[in-house]
Amino acid sequence: MTDKRILTFLLIFHWMIFPVSLLVAQQRGQNFDPDPQGKGERPYEMAGRQEERVPAITFEDATKWTVEAKGCEAGLYRSNDQLLYRDYVGKLIYKKTAELSEIILRPVQAIRMEDAWDCINFWNYGAHWLWGEPNYRRAFQDFALIRDGNGKVHEINFTQSGNRGLVHKYWFMQHIKLPEGLQRPLTFEGIKFRGRNVTDDAPLSIYLGPIYIYEEVLNPMSFEEFPELPFPVRDVTILPTNKVRSYNYRVKAFDDHVDFKYEGKDTQIHYRVSLKEGFPLGVSLVKGDENISIFHGGGLVFDTEGEPQWSATTRKPIRDTLWVDATATVGNERYNFEFFYTNRRKSLIIGMNELDSIGHVKEVTLGSTGPVHEGKLISVPFLNFDYAVAPRILYADSMFYFVQFDWYYTDASQFYMELPEIKKKMAVHNGGARYIPKTNGLRNPLRERLFVNVSPDVQEVFPTIDNPPSPMRSFQVDRLWRINGNPNHDDLKAEADRLRSLGIEHLTIRYHEGIWRDGGESYTFRLETAPRRGGNVAAKKLADYIKSKGWRVGFYSNYTDLAPVNKNWSEDMVMRGPKGEWKVSWSR
Repeated sequence: MTDKRILTFLLIFHWMIFPVSLLVAQQRGQNFDPDPQGKGERPYEMAGRQEERVPAITFEDATKWTVEAKGCEAGLYRSNDQLLYRDYVGKLIYKKTAELSEIILRPVQAIRMEDAWDCINFWNYGAHWLWGEPNYRRAFQDFALIRDGNGKVHEINFTQSGNRGLVHKYWFMQHIKLPEGLQRPLTFEGIKFRGRNVTDDAPLSIYLGPIYIYEEVLNPMSFEEFPELPFPVRDVTILPTNKVRSYNYRVKAFDDHVDFKYEGKDTQIHYRVSLKEGFPLGVSLVKGDENISIFHGGGLVFDTEGEPQWSATTRKPIRDTLWVDATATVGNERYNFEFFYTNRRKSLIIGMNELDSIGHVKEVTLGSTGPVHEGKLISVPFLNFDYAVAPRILYADSMFYFVQFDWYYTDASQFYMELPEIKKKMAVHNGGARYIPKTNGLRNPLRERLFVNVSPDVQEVFPTIDNPPSPMRSFQVDRLWRINGNPNHDDLKAEADRLRSLGIEHLTIRYHEGIWRDGGESYTFRLETAPRRGGNVAAKKLADYIKSKGWRVGFYSNYTDLAPVNKNWSEDMVMRGPKGEWKVSWSR
């Protein structure tokens, strides 16, 4: 029997006789690998790179750690299957056996840090990708165990943004920014891995690298002056097209509301703004004897607890625009605003400005529209906030409705979409705008321009993309556009042969991120393609072959994602959230 088979037998025998899921006492890690996969290689992008700081602890001596497990079988071993900075890393082999599984790794000597510290970096190599098999929903989440000066243990998720858990089957450096207010001194007591509602059919392995515990120093940032942009090209920005050129506006103020009317040969659109319903969303569409609330249940959400009480002073309408000075009293706080309402074509435009250097509005919620009697929600492919997060056009009772913040004007952090639905005659077809605190803890003051577009013609509610014509338009006007994510050069050449033989003469093709990499390494901020694919020489030959078909070709690039293994990695380049956490863009 080979040494490998003997070690595997001993491991299985150990699990059979002493199943870890039933152990109460801790067991030590071991400095052998029961299932070696062959000596690995350090990520080639990290060649010559030095550690940014000295680790507080590593896994190159697994006996310095203990293992506890519930609902699974687990063991910690020293391994060189995968390498990072040193000759060995930790290898956590586990097999889930129950609905809820937990593994706790503790250093034999807990690490008590007397000095000030607020961050933990942890290199690890997961067993799951965010896609494919094994299913990423089976991936563990991992937590740092921190004991505060009062003896309370805090579990702090290593995923502070982005996709939760170890969904990167490659080296990745997770980062924790500690929450403020923990009683010091603080002690690092270990790492907890936890997964729920899933079991694994076979043992899986996670590789563990160095852990750094440190105080982060953030120096003030400076920026070059923002360049002048070529868009928007009109003052009215996203205002839709109106097919009829001859029309009139009428604005009439009453004691408790103001009416805005569009009158044309095609139709009449009658908006009513009620100043008693709060600001800025007391808007309805008047259709015959019925008032259809545009923003039912919507309004401003403040960072001060309590319902806002509004007081307002209206100015005399100037042409087609009503200006309102308003104050919201929330608890003991008073916040001042300026709003305006105006007609443009068939749209009502609402302006909102908070008159303070510091923002106090967390959200503008758009609520629901209704009552509607015959309604449906329509998706529009180009109207997306983020992937499938998209507002809808509402068609109800012979009218199309679309409501949208002006993306050329906003100071919000994020537009969002609520669950689109029509329920009890009320339609949810958008969400709102969020104002998230910046890294200094302060919000931008509210600054929005909101378009309410209503028309019997769907083309008259589409927002205008108010950009100048693309400089690439003349190059692309007669060409198809194609993307291919296959990294195999022979397959890509064969596909080009096939499509060209079918008569596709005018094509621009972009090869996606796989063209840069072998597996889990980075695919942005780099100029060298994967060595195992022949590097840049092979990539150039591929590009030349594609161009010989009369096609245009390009390789994927973006400058928003940066992997920790990238040779250009710098913590100072990483975007941070309002609590100082790193913003994760993708699974690696």
